[in-house]
Amino acid sequence: YSPGIQIPVSEIQAQDILDISASVRFLSQEKLGDDEVLLVLSINVNDKAVSYNRINLLSTVDDNRKIKEVSLPLKISSHFPQGAIISVYVWNKDKKNLLLENVKLSVSGL
Repeated sequence: YSPGIQIPVSEIQAQDILDISASVRFLSQEKLGDDEVLLVLSINVNDKAVSYNRINLLSTVDDNRKIKEVSLPLKISSHFPQGAIISVYVWNKDKKNLLLENVKLSVSGL
């Protein structure tokens, strides 16, 4: 595992709220069940998650030849300790066979 995208919170201009969205397009080569492959959006301080959010990448036998997209929206306070980092990655816990495309992270301050 290694984070696909990392952004220091200090680089984002926000008064009170961070509006964050993570997404990925994927093509599964096999059925994907709950908690086997996850899109993870976390905010870490000193390598410890202070906010951990995830969504399953699901696929059935019938639709495993179709490109699918999942997104994970999050609105959260912008007040984090010094050194906070937003991380987005796909965690393929069960080493499933899939192709990833277009991993995105969008952040704006409100």
